[in-house]
Amino acid sequence: MDNEEKQLLDETDAVAVDPLTEADEPVLRRMQGILVGRWAEVTMIVVLNAGMMVWLQYLAWEMGRQERSTLEKLSNAAGFFLVMGTMALGIVTQMLLLGFLASVVHEGMRRQEPTTLLLAGRYFFWRWIRSQILLGLLLIAGIVLCYEILNTIVFHVSSLQDIPTWAHLVSWTAPAVVMAKLVLILPAEMIVRNQMVLMSIQSIREYSLLQMKALTLTFIMGLGCGMWFSGLMPETGLAEIRGILVLFCLAIWASLGQFVTLLWAVLEVKDIRRPQKETIGSEPERQDMH
Repeated sequence: MDNEEKQLLDETDAVAVDPLTEADEPVLRRMQGILVGRWAEVTMIVVLNAGMMVWLQYLAWEMGRQERSTLEKLSNAAGFFLVMGTMALGIVTQMLLLGFLASVVHEGMRRQEPTTLLLAGRYFFWRWIRSQILLGLLLIAGIVLCYEILNTIVFHVSSLQDIPTWAHLVSWTAPAVVMAKLVLILPAEMIVRNQMVLMSIQSIREYSLLQMKALTLTFIMGLGCGMWFSGLMPETGLAEIRGILVLFCLAIWASLGQFVTLLWAVLEVKDIRRPQKETIGSEPERQDMH
């Protein structure tokens, strides 16, 4: 009976990652199969990422309280371990996410252990950090430019506090929409093609958002919903129960949205450009130096 059960499980795994079956299935159906079949990994990554967002927001709130903050009461040793622990949690969370996306490229719906995801994710970690720094700088530059344009043409005020809420929403959302192609394709290209940041940026011109219209529209709608949701946060922040609940809901929404968007983009890029065979197992970090 044990042999029969083992044979059945092996056959099930073989069907789950059959490349011919996978190639014939639409992207959304494949993504649904991955989310359902690997729900434990998905839940772990989404919850850890959301918890990290809430924890960072809490630390920022505490630091904003200055002398009233409980952080001021910590010893130097406790503060050091708090910083190191926060950094370690953030690194582990990002490695799990990257490892999951990398495993999807070649393993499809086959479930993986967390240690396997960590080992796979470490190959992409520093590329991911560099890409996020680049995207963050471009986003900040776009936000500042939007504020300057709106202030010069419409408001003519000396302080950003005098600008209405809708202008803040436009200034934050418009650059993200303009950067949609870069935000969606750059991480997926790095993972699917096992390329470094600069090479991935150069190959972005080979893609068109018309090839992934549903993903682009979902991304833009998610931005709008996220900005609207963030406006529900009360001014007192974490001092009220309502603020804490809204923060948790916003973190879950942002974490799940990021996860689904990245997974969807990886599957789209995988369909457009077939991945190289050896994605995990070599680390071409030195290629950036040439």
